[in-house]
Amino acid sequence: MSAQPEKVTGIHHIALRVSNLENTLSFYTHAFGFQVIAQWNNGIQDIAMLDTGNGTILEVFSAGISSGSINETQSGTFFHLAFDVENVDAVYTKALQSGGKEKIPPRDMTLPAKPQSIPIRNAFLYGPDGESIELFHRY
Repeated sequence: MSAQPEKVTGIHHIALRVSNLENTLSFYTHAFGFQVIAQWNNGIQDIAMLDTGNGTILEVFSAGISSGSINETQSGTFFHLAFDVENVDAVYTKALQSGGKEKIPPRDMTLPAKPQSIPIRNAFLYGPDGESIELFHRY
């Protein structure tokens, strides 16, 4: 009998390089209530881990170089971070008040998925380094 292959059990963390660690930590803790659970320096850069509330971690690395432009079409990069929220409008407003930049305001839509469509409410904004963030609620 062969051994069962190891399975992926979920996403542990997503890493984000940022130009200003303290600004980023302030944004994510104030806008979304994320908790900083660890911080350290690896000799090159400062690193922090933020718990997003469900056990998934957002890991942020300092020493990012700000390009001054947003490129959402480059292959090999993540397009956006999507956070599951109960109230898209309230979280969107708080994120903008915390320094986020408007991209697409809250809206209702139906994703034309198969085998059945998915009704959602979502919104998009930009974080401190231009990272695209989606706020997502499935009805």
